Amino acid sequence: MDCLRTAAALLGASLLLSASVIHCPAQEEREIQRLLQDLKSADAGLRAAAASSLCKARDLRSLAPLMLALKDPVPRVRSQAADALGCLRDRRAVPPLIEALRDPDGDVVEAAARSLGALKHIGGTHVVDAVLPMLKDPDPAARAAAAIALGETDDPLRIGRLVDALSDPERRVRYAAALSAYEIRDRRVVVPMIAILQDEYPGSRWHAGSAQVPNPDPDLRLKALWWDGARWRAAVALGLNPDPRAVLPLVQALGDDRIEVREHAASALGRLGDRRASLPLLHLLGDKYLDVREAAAITLADIRDPGVLERVLPMLKSQSAEERRLAARIVAEAVDGTTRGLLLDALKERDLAIVAGAHRFFVRLGAAGSVPILIESLDAHGTRDMASTLLNCRNPRLEKAAEEFVRSHGGFLVQMSLRAGGVLWGSASLAAPRKAAASK
Repeated sequence: MDCLRTAAALLGASLLLSASVIHCPAQEEREIQRLLQDLKSADAGLRAAAASSLCKARDLRSLAPLMLALKDPVPRVRSQAADALGCLRDRRAVPPLIEALRDPDGDVVEAAARSLGALKHIGGTHVVDAVLPMLKDPDPAARAAAAIALGETDDPLRIGRLVDALSDPERRVRYAAALSAYEIRDRRVVVPMIAILQDEYPGSRWHAGSAQVPNPDPDLRLKALWWDGARWRAAVALGLNPDPRAVLPLVQALGDDRIEVREHAASALGRLGDRRASLPLLHLLGDKYLDVREAAAITLADIRDPGVLERVLPMLKSQSAEERRLAARIVAEAVDGTTRGLLLDALKERDLAIVAGAHRFFVRLGAAGSVPILIESLDAHGTRDMASTLLNCRNPRLEKAAEEFVRSHGGFLVQMSLRAGGVLWGSASLAAPRKAAASK
């Protein structure tokens, strides 16, 4: 029966949204009253569902009940209530949300931090003023929560404080700071981010849902989950702040057992452009995960190591379509007379894997007859990188095909990949006359 009531609450949320679209005040009123009542239910699932639905409703009558729900004995209810308070956009929620940063459950802390981020302009400087002193709190949990919360603000003071928190003596605080500081462009993050990337936390083998006997460390779950997120974000940070000291740690991270760490380490090495990474990246082309292979291929294309190009060129004749695609992605960024001929032959022969890999070359070339083949190759071997390029190439047919590709793949592409921009349809053919004119 409890499961049925929880399901009914979720259904009610969808009905509430429908009612708001057609603007039926009486039905909205009944639904709000029901959700406020469900927030007091003995069923924790129903309370959590009600808090989630009240977030969507954004009715200020739920402000006080949701603030009370921050003290609920069940973490999932507290987390949903914290998120819902951010939806209400009311400054009165700021003090209880700041207090919720000290919650023992990491999901609640992150939800409170998100909501404080949403309220940062409504709550004024009160949010930052209240959070900054927590970075000096003797309790590591409070310092970690403050670091998470600062990551949701845009206050200039956060940068120096988060950089300091990256070197906190407590792992939990360092991980939290890495989650918040990884997009900061500041050379001071390099050394502490290298340390986080290389950190081997004793609880790192623990995963949510594991059948293992719980570790006696009460913070193990939170630390292990934050450790996972902090290390790949450290790789991102090292890519955004190129420094030769990061090359070898990033190369070492290419062998990490975490997919995200391998992927972002490969991408970061592309920004450093150091050929010491070439051979390890070449081995990564055989990774069993597409995103990792793609990141390695893009970085090898950026590095343009002649030794790698010699090794990769024979792969264009491979029986494996994926090997041909990856090889084409690499060689297409360093086209000479030989590779140009091979790529054009692949287009004539409709080798869709090579066309997909060399899509940037064909977009720059801008040959009208290549459009249907590019669309066919997108459907057969498309990736986020290819879809990003086509979405921004200013060819209407290719942009439309890329939009359809994204929709058919669940809308997984929400923004351009970091190095996928800047390739316009026919840009090579437009540049040739300018180059010829300049040489006269």
